[in-house]
Amino acid sequence: MRRDDGIFHVTCSNELYQVSLSPECLIRLVDDPPPGARDQSPRIRYVLRLLPKGERTETRHNYGIGKETVRLIEKTAHMLCTHYRLQPGEQLPRVAFYPHHHRSHRFEQEKAPYLFQYNNQHLSGEDITACLRFLLHGMVFQTRENVPVVIKPHLLRHAFATFAVHVEGLPIDLVAKWLQQKNLDVTGYYSEMPEYMQVEQHASFVARLATQINVREAILRSPEEIQKQAESARKRVGMLVPVCGGDCTLDVYCPNQFDCIHCPAKSPDPEKRHQVEEKKRWAQERLAYYEREGLVLEAEKMRQLLRACDLEVHEMEMIVAYLYAKLRQRTIDLVRRSVDALLKDKQRVSLATVAAKSKDLDTEENGKGISESAILGNQEARSYYEQHRSWRGSSRKRAKPLVVATPAPPGVVKPGRDEQRVRQRYLRMSKEALVERLLAVERTNADERERWLQQQDEVLTWRLRAETAEARLKETDQNTRKFRNEGVGYPIGTI
Repeated sequence: MRRDDGIFHVTCSNELYQVSLSPECLIRLVDDPPPGARDQSPRIRYVLRLLPKGERTETRHNYGIGKETVRLIEKTAHMLCTHYRLQPGEQLPRVAFYPHHHRSHRFEQEKAPYLFQYNNQHLSGEDITACLRFLLHGMVFQTRENVPVVIKPHLLRHAFATFAVHVEGLPIDLVAKWLQQKNLDVTGYYSEMPEYMQVEQHASFVARLATQINVREAILRSPEEIQKQAESARKRVGMLVPVCGGDCTLDVYCPNQFDCIHCPAKSPDPEKRHQVEEKKRWAQERLAYYEREGLVLEAEKMRQLLRACDLEVHEMEMIVAYLYAKLRQRTIDLVRRSVDALLKDKQRVSLATVAAKSKDLDTEENGKGISESAILGNQEARSYYEQHRSWRGSSRKRAKPLVVATPAPPGVVKPGRDEQRVRQRYLRMSKEALVERLLAVERTNADERERWLQQQDEVLTWRLRAETAEARLKETDQNTRKFRNEGVGYPIGTI
């Protein structure tokens, strides 16, 4: 009685009670091989002849079973033989059908060696359900809404029909034949598609529709909508769950099957843009591979993912622009309020006073205020400040200091000089002076390197000449020793 047992899948508790080891119930059939088959050996199969629910006559129907079911029936029979201490060749006791079953009147005239019996009594429905729970002990079954599910044989019948029709894609009339159901509407009820499969089918249809209709602009959300969605989720659930490219705002079952890229329930985070770009890079690699392999459907999935990545990046760019616009407007408002307050109090208007005053007026950011660089970096805020500032300097531009075209090369650098003082002197110099000094150092370095290379060439030349003269001198010494040993005078030209 395992979960893959065909009896539980095809039968319900009514047919399950009827399974017995009598030759009228468990039948071995021998069929001829199909015409033209290579293997011409007979085909052996097993069926259970049972009385289905709703059958008004005494006609029993065939329920096909596989080899695994036959093995489990045989194993159960051996366990019953051990229980009853039967000797080889003895048959199982014949017991009466469970009398309190609602269909017991159909079987009260006969006793049979029922498979589900114990202590010379036919098991009840509660007994079979208890056995099934014992086999599934430690396993928790619940719906997607976390509602506990009690596993019963009849529920497995529904699960079998649903799996056969909606997962395996088998014809409903074939499944009805297996279940011995004459009315296809009943089989349709048994195999009704669960809600989560309906959601998956809807998501798949919308994704296919998006490949035919350009709805990219229609599904873009504004930064204001995303911000409201995130704030509402934080008030509802507290901390949001981080996902790829942002934070999830859901606190219930995910209808998008955890496909987080451009999910309507996600609040994109521009700081996580690299995660979306990495996902896009992976999708591009997969798309190229699937196109090479000719996998059309997989390639289309990657194209949909690439479009989703582009849309999410676009939303992040809109969020960044929206946040920058808010910060920019905040700077303008604080500068205007600070300048007006300083003028009202007849105080000096400068970058320092405006920045200090903004901290007193900034109640939204707890006195954070704005910096002097923020004022200068905002064109509108800077214009308003320069219009009302107290300092009225000359409009003439300062003349730039003259730069010597060919400055003198740097002097001799002493090894023990005070580098801290030299560093301070360099920091006080202008950029033009530092650039010219650097160019002079580079020119001096290039001249020194050229001079060093010339010296090396001369040294190499003299070295080669010395080696040649040394070789000639060595040869002359050898000739002199040779003639001296032979007693011959010095030849002409050796001296």
